[in-house]
Amino acid sequence: MASVNSSDWRAVREKFTTVLHLTELKSLSDPKTNPFRSKYEARELLRRSYSSLKSFEASEETDAGEGRGERREEEQAVDGEKDAQRRLDGDSPAGLRTAKLAAVEYYLGVQPRRDGRGVRRTGASDELPQTNRLGILWSVRDETETAQGFLETAEAIYQRYMKEDGSPPTDMTEYFSTEENQITHQERTNRFELVYTFTLYYLAQVYKYIGETERAATYCHSTLQRQLQLNKFNPMEWALNAATLSQYYITKSERDCRDDLRQKRASIARCWIKYCLNLLQDAKKLLQDNTDDLDEDRQEELRGARRGEEEQEEKRRKSALLFGSEDTFDSIATRAVFLVGQTYVTQAKEYFEMDGYVTDHIEILQDHSALFRALVFFEDDLERRCKMHKRRVDMLEPICNDLNSQYYLMIRRQLMFELAETYNEMMDLKLTLANRQADSETLDSHSIKKFNHLCAASAKFFEMFLESLRSPEGKLPEKLEEEVLRPALVARFRVARLYYRLICPDISDQLDNLNKALENYKYVVQYCEAHPEASAAAETELELSQEMVSLLPLKINHLKAKMISNN
Repeated sequence: MASVNSSDWRAVREKFTTVLHLTELKSLSDPKTNPFRSKYEARELLRRSYSSLKSFEASEETDAGEGRGERREEEQAVDGEKDAQRRLDGDSPAGLRTAKLAAVEYYLGVQPRRDGRGVRRTGASDELPQTNRLGILWSVRDETETAQGFLETAEAIYQRYMKEDGSPPTDMTEYFSTEENQITHQERTNRFELVYTFTLYYLAQVYKYIGETERAATYCHSTLQRQLQLNKFNPMEWALNAATLSQYYITKSERDCRDDLRQKRASIARCWIKYCLNLLQDAKKLLQDNTDDLDEDRQEELRGARRGEEEQEEKRRKSALLFGSEDTFDSIATRAVFLVGQTYVTQAKEYFEMDGYVTDHIEILQDHSALFRALVFFEDDLERRCKMHKRRVDMLEPICNDLNSQYYLMIRRQLMFELAETYNEMMDLKLTLANRQADSETLDSHSIKKFNHLCAASAKFFEMFLESLRSPEGKLPEKLEEEVLRPALVARFRVARLYYRLICPDISDQLDNLNKALENYKYVVQYCEAHPEASAAAETELELSQEMVSLLPLKINHLKAKMISNN
């Protein structure tokens, strides 16, 4: 057997020292024509050392069979050596041999040994750098995902080892060093920590490559911090990397600040929209008469008051436009308020885009529509009123059709109801215009077509709203929930009214429409009879529905008799 101080072991130790010199120093000056010459020499020396260590192991096994007692005495003598030697040897000579053999296996690339739990017997000192190298090799081959896996494994090895042991593992070169050349505990710690620092550095590169910029910056910061603590860095290179990293965080901070500023600016714009909308709605209430129409006398009175104010200085006039008394509002002032609100709508939509802020974007569009609806009240020109309603339809209908009912059911219901009411108001305006322009009570075909189109569009969105109340099985609820009770009854009433108003030259089409109207009127009456508490939610609609339920059958029978007589 070869002892620690034997000539055979000294030869192995010298070979290993030569191997380190060849791989770490001499290989740097190898010619380009033969770039791996020194490493080939080192590999040959390692193979010889490996054979020598294997022969030591075989010799030990032979000696063990000849005398157990002698071996016990030898082991006791080894175990009694001083603490420094025990730290190198482990608990027995077998442990020392295993460590030395594993060190050579590592440099040769031989499959490392594992115990029953899968943990390498040589510890983290060889496992961590070897896993790092595998990560680098796969990265060079553009197998980034595989490289990431190895490097994250290396990180886990370090964390697991420090959690379970806490002290740095024995460096493999120590197994081939003489006692006087042994490194200190601090040097051993620095070597192990430096290897882990490289792990963090390589992970930073991988995360940057796969687009995880924030994570890459975190690992870069840890690498720079550890290099500074270990005093292992090139000052110029370290300063450049630190400056680059700081620039990333400064830019990120500025970007976050800019985004935060844009969001606050957009939120303030939304407040201004609400303020302008409230001003218009309050002015509308002030000017309404008992029939919800524009009170012309009151409007003229306010115009006179406004002319008096305009004789004052310009600054006060502008202030009164937005912040003055509500009594000064007329159609001119309300349009100015509307334009201010519309400016803030544009500003708010620049930040709260549909992509990313669905709910906020739709609420802004609904406020914009409400501004148009409030302004319509102050407009005398019927054509302009129609165009304002058309603007509302154009901004809301595409959104309503594109929204997913599964995720935005309540918002879709709001949009459907508003679109139905808007088409209904447009229909009434078009009919009024047609009657004013016609020389007789008979409408031309173009006006009838336009009227029926708007009437059908309004009915379609009311019916879409009612369909949204159905269960996944397609059944309407026997009892409507409180939040949809009035809208549902009003929608039924409006649908009935719309079918009743459709203009059809064909008697059979008229009968179909009247039957549909009767069906919806009956629903309102029958539901309120089955649920008396619902009557208070739609008193006017219920009263009119009851009248139509009694009158419509007479008209239907009259049309049936007329159709029979025509045949």
